[in-house]
Amino acid sequence: MKSQIRTQVRKERNAVYRAAFEESAKAYRQKFVGRILTVLWESATQYDERGWRMEGLTGNYLRVEATALRPMWNEISWVELGRDGIGGVIRLA
Repeated sequence: MKSQIRTQVRKERNAVYRAAFEESAKAYRQKFVGRILTVLWESATQYDERGWRMEGLTGNYLRVEATALRPMWNEISWVELGRDGIGGVIRLA
């Protein structure tokens, strides 16, 4: 195809776009630090006999990771969002 943008230029532009998207996503997550939201737990992986690593989504599609004393897969619970809106403290309702 004629007039295609060179591969190096495409890669540079994509890197700029990815950085801008990541910065925007981080700013959005920051708005929710310290807030308590509901999370639907999508996966539960056992660390050891002391706890579970939980991963899920809030109602506004923020990805959340937390630890729990028991597996909570496919359950909804209240979570206080921590750093960058990622880590959380599970608050059982």
